[in-house]
Amino acid sequence: MAKYRITVGGWEYHMKARSVDQELIDRAIELEDIWDIEEEIFEGDMKIDYEASGISWNEGLYFKIEDENGEELETFNETEFNYGEVIEDDDQGYESVCIDPEYVEEYENTLLLVHEYKRSYMEFEVESDTPVTQKDISSTTLSIESPEGDYDLINKIGFRDQLLEPNDWQGGDGKASYVKIYKPGEEPITIGW
Repeated sequence: MAKYRITVGGWEYHMKARSVDQELIDRAIELEDIWDIEEEIFEGDMKIDYEASGISWNEGLYFKIEDENGEELETFNETEFNYGEVIEDDDQGYESVCIDPEYVEEYENTLLLVHEYKRSYMEFEVESDTPVTQKDISSTTLSIESPEGDYDLINKIGFRDQLLEPNDWQGGDGKASYVKIYKPGEEPITIGW
């Protein structure tokens, strides 16, 4: 059996969301600095309701397959199949998490911390008797639903009928960091950028 490396790279979002009251919203606005907000409101013993990190489904996304000698066999920008289609289980291909306080009772108001990175990548190693191609690779999607639209991330990668764990995950260069404040029925507030 030969070994192959699958690399998935592109624009990464690292997100933390928590339900907050008006007092914490006022404190975030007062702090104004993203790093101070992260340290005081998102770290330590503070409760984070949701945290996710992943490569975004956007135009910078790429997949690369290499053989065990590092020779590039194929590069492409999207998978042909959703993992749920491969294993014939619709519940496996897509996960949705709503952080919009307009629609989710668990969020009084939402404070969303986002760090964006360019040139992030994940590497996976597989073994196969036959050359690995785009048709062997599938993916699952994680959609974070916010009042301003969805953040669609690659959740997992599938190789044939198996979900893979990355052997390596490298965060890229910092691009932007910001906090979004979502209150039911009100325009979003952005701190930083």
